[in-house]
Amino acid sequence: MNSYSTLLKFMVSMVLIIGIYLHTSRLVFSPELVIQHLLTREFDMVFVIPMVISTILLWTFRSKVIHHGMISKVIYNFITIYFTISVPLHFKSFFANNVDQFKIFPGWYSLIILPILNLMLIFVLRLQFLPYKAK
Repeated sequence: MNSYSTLLKFMVSMVLIIGIYLHTSRLVFSPELVIQHLLTREFDMVFVIPMVISTILLWTFRSKVIHHGMISKVIYNFITIYFTISVPLHFKSFFANNVDQFKIFPGWYSLIILPILNLMLIFVLRLQFLPYKAK
C-alpha cells in the first residue's frame, strides 16, 4: 500500500467517522443539545483541520485512484465535492463566535445523511490506488 493512499484513507475515514458520531448524537439527543455540548466552536475549529487535509488529499490524489467503472468515478467525485462544500461551513467557526450555521439543518437531515456517510466510509476504505513510482 502507498503512503499517500494510507494517509488519504485514514484522514477521510476519520472525518467521516466523526461526522457519523455527530449525526448519530443529533438523533439520540437533539440538534440543540449537540450544538450546545458537542459541536462547539472550539470543536469545530479543530475538526476543520482534518477536513481541509482530507479535501486536499482527495483532490490531489484523484488521478491515482483505480476506478472500476463510471459509478466509482461518480462516487469518488461526489465525496470530493461533499468535502469541498463542507469545509467553508465548518471553517466559518474561525470567524464567528458560534456555530449557528448548523442550526439551518433540520433534525431529519441526520436521518438522510447517516446512511450516505456510512456508504462513503465503506467506499473510501475499499479504494485502490495506482502504485507509487519514484522519480
